[in-house]
Parts: sequence; structure tokens; C-alpha cells
Amino acid sequence: MPAKGKARYPPSGGISPSSLPGFKMLLNMAILVNNAECDFVSGQSLKDVLVSMKLESKKGIAVSVNQRIIPRANWEQEKLKEHDQVVIIEASQGG
Repeated sequence: MPAKGKARYPPSGGISPSSLPGFKMLLNMAILVNNAECDFVSGQSLKDVLVSMKLESKKGIAVSVNQRIIPRANWEQEKLKEHDQVVIIEASQGG
């Protein structure tokens, strides 16, 4: 039993936030992007990650998730999971 004046959460017999309708817990997930560990909000799409990196509209990039090339048209549908490995390759010109 908590000391007098100290609230206990959740109170005995109370409800936890996760049981409330519409409650969505924002958990972080670690993914590897070009071999660097990065934290993103759980459930984000590949496009969300690329938007946060300011790469979504960049031309000449190819993206793979877990060694599988993801076409640009599928970036929004590709949901990332904890420990996914994302590789971003940029085409360059030169001589």
C-alpha cells in the first residue's frame, strides 16, 4: 500500500490507458538504416521514415528492406518492424 498522500497508478481496480478506446501507445522501434541504428515510432511506413530523413522526393535513390528492393510506389504500404534493415542507395554520375 502506498504511503499516505501518494497515488498509486493505476489505482486498484482502475483502468489502464491502453484499455481506453482510441488510445494508441507510441512505442519506439530500432531499425538499421545503412548500418546505423535509428529509433522511429512503431508502425511507421518506409515512406514515413524517408520523409523524416527528407529523402521521399529525391530522385535516383533505391531502397531495400531486409535485402528486398521496395519500389517507390510501395513505400507507403511497407510497414517497418523492430530490427528491420533498410539500405538506401543513391545513384551518382561521374567519370
